[in-house]
Amino acid sequence: MIFTHFDERALAIHRRRVEELGLENITVIYDDIRQSRLADKSFSTVINDFRLNFNTDHYQNQQAIRNMKRVLKPGGTAFISMVVGKRKRWFMAEEKLARLCFTADYYRKLFKNIGLKIVKEFELEEGQKPTYRRFLLTA
Repeated sequence: MIFTHFDERALAIHRRRVEELGLENITVIYDDIRQSRLADKSFSTVINDFRLNFNTDHYQNQQAIRNMKRVLKPGGTAFISMVVGKRKRWFMAEEKLARLCFTADYYRKLFKNIGLKIVKEFELEEGQKPTYRRFLLTA
C-alpha cells in the first residue's frame, strides 16, 4: 500500500501515524496526483481522502481525476472523499493547508466527463457544515 501527498507537512503527519501504529505494509511517498509519476494501471484500488479539496480550480480537479483513472487497473475501483459546499469556500485541517470546496453536483459531472462511473454515493452528516461526501467509482 502506498500513501502519497504533495506536501511535506502532510507526509510527516502520515509517516508518524504509520510508525506509531507499526504498519509495515504502508509506504509514504511524495507524489502529486495532478502530475503523478505512478505507473499506468498499477493499482486495483485508489483511495483519495479529501485530496481534491486542495485543488484550487477545475483544471487541477481534472488533472487529479484523470491521473487517478490512469493508475487504476481495468475494472479497478476508486473511493473518493471530499468536503462539499453550495459555493466555493475555504477551510483548514490538521496540516494547516487551505482547502477549497466545490459542490457534490460539480464532482458528479467531473467523474462522468472523465469516464468514471459512480457505483455508490455516501454522505456523512456530522451536524456541522461543510458536509462530507464519499463516492465509490469504477473505471
